[in-house]
Amino acid sequence: MNLMPLSDLGWIPITAMIGAWGMILSFPLIVLFEAAVLHRIFAEGVSFLRSLRDSFLINLFSGLLGIIEVFVTDSYVWAVGNVMGERLGADYYTATPAARAAFLFVFVFRFWPLTVVVEGIALMRLKREYPARRIWVTSLLANLVSYAGLFLALTLILN
Repeated sequence: MNLMPLSDLGWIPITAMIGAWGMILSFPLIVLFEAAVLHRIFAEGVSFLRSLRDSFLINLFSGLLGIIEVFVTDSYVWAVGNVMGERLGADYYTATPAARAAFLFVFVFRFWPLTVVVEGIALMRLKREYPARRIWVTSLLANLVSYAGLFLALTLILN
C-alpha cells in the first residue's frame, strides 16, 4: 500500500484511501478552500492572491511534517495501512467497513488537531501583525472547512 503524503498531515490516510492521484487532485481544492477562509478573516487590504499564497505555504509546511512523520515515526496510520494492505487486498476499496471506518476515524481525530496546530504555528510566522487569538481561530476554521469537505468527499466516494 502506498502511503506517501505530499501535503498536510491528514493526507496520509487520504493517499491510503484514494491513492496518490486523488490526493494530488485534492491539494488545489484544499489550498483554495483554506485561502477563502484566510481571505475572509484577514481581508483588510489583503489580496486573494496573498491569501492563496499563505494557504499554499501553510499546507506545504504541514505536508512536510506529514512526510517526516511517515518516515521517522511508526505512525498509527502507517501501521493500519500496512495491516490493511497485507490482510485485505492492498486497497481501500476491498477493505471491510470496519477498516474503512478506522481510516476515517484516524483521519478526523488524529490529523485534524495536529494540522490545526502546525498550520497555526505557520500562520503565526506569516501574520505577525495580527493577534494570536485571531490566528488560532483562523487555523481552526480553515482546517474545519477543508477537513469537513474532504471527510464528506471521502465518505461519499469510498462508501
